[in-house]
Amino acid sequence: MVESVLGCGSFGKVLHCRKVVTNESVALKIIMEKEYNSDAQKEMETLEVLRHFDLEKYNIVKWYSSFVHEGHYCHEFEKLDMSLYQYQSTKKDALELKEIRPILQQVALSLQLLKGLGITHTDLKPDNIMLVDHVLQPLRVKIIDFGTAILISERRKGSELQTLWFRSPEILLGASFNEAVDIWSLGCIAAELFMGRALFPSSDEFDMMRHILRVIGKPPVHLLNTGKFTRHYFQHYFARCEKKKPTLWMFKSKLYSSSCMPCTLNSLYDLLEGYNELTGEDAKADDLDRCTFVDLLVKMLQLDPSERIRPKQILQHPFITMSHLVRDFNDCQYVKSCLDLLPGNLTEDSLNQGDFQQSSTV
Repeated sequence: MVESVLGCGSFGKVLHCRKVVTNESVALKIIMEKEYNSDAQKEMETLEVLRHFDLEKYNIVKWYSSFVHEGHYCHEFEKLDMSLYQYQSTKKDALELKEIRPILQQVALSLQLLKGLGITHTDLKPDNIMLVDHVLQPLRVKIIDFGTAILISERRKGSELQTLWFRSPEILLGASFNEAVDIWSLGCIAAELFMGRALFPSSDEFDMMRHILRVIGKPPVHLLNTGKFTRHYFQHYFARCEKKKPTLWMFKSKLYSSSCMPCTLNSLYDLLEGYNELTGEDAKADDLDRCTFVDLLVKMLQLDPSERIRPKQILQHPFITMSHLVRDFNDCQYVKSCLDLLPGNLTEDSLNQGDFQQSSTV
């Protein structure tokens, strides 16, 4: 029985349904366009792989079953509360660092599992991170929507993946990619939660590249040289002694249009600035926490995917473990409030790959 419409996407709808026999509430994802049924079948295959693991531990939505109704693929999931985008909208402001930390911790743990299985989500964004129950389980989140997830072994160079504002430079350029594209998206999400607005609010792919250049810098030469779409953004020049490969790439700045959106930052390090209402030890702890957060952000938004931080390294980063705070500010109120919001300490099992086979490398 359909209770309500929870959301609509590009290819389908998600309905809140009640199972008549058990009276259980579930979320039913229906693929409305039948030409995308093959994609829905691939999503089911990904969900089949994931269901063999403890999805509660790895913060991934539980999938119950799939079926075809009147030619439409339907996926049945556990019903969750609201998306991270909706949650942030209700707060009408940026999230505090102590709220961002448990979210990053949980999503990094999800990405650790996916990386070990050689799966890339490819569409991480606030809409695809759901709160389980914002009242009874504050800041408990799960990743949803594996409709565009792919196996790294089946990736194709030049694939159009990721929602624009969270799209990595290697995808924009049409270069080779791997699971690191999800880390880039997570970095964009973290910055957006902290600022209360999108990090790269671009109008199109060209504008997105302009934002990245302005805030972070130019992608490495090996990505520019191998990208299928590099010439959409850059003009190449050759040195006299080298005629085979471009040695200099210049951004086509003359292609700016009135549709380009203003950049929100000049540098990620701009986030170090800001008014602090706290005093004494609390202020010092908050300032140090901000510095550590920006350090993690810079590592997640490395332009070279081979240098981008891995999920396991995120879980071990001081911003997540709070080692920088517990050591010197253990008794201050700021640290106590941070600890209260953590969903639980990471176990040793969470920090290794022991319970699933790692099948890919970054």
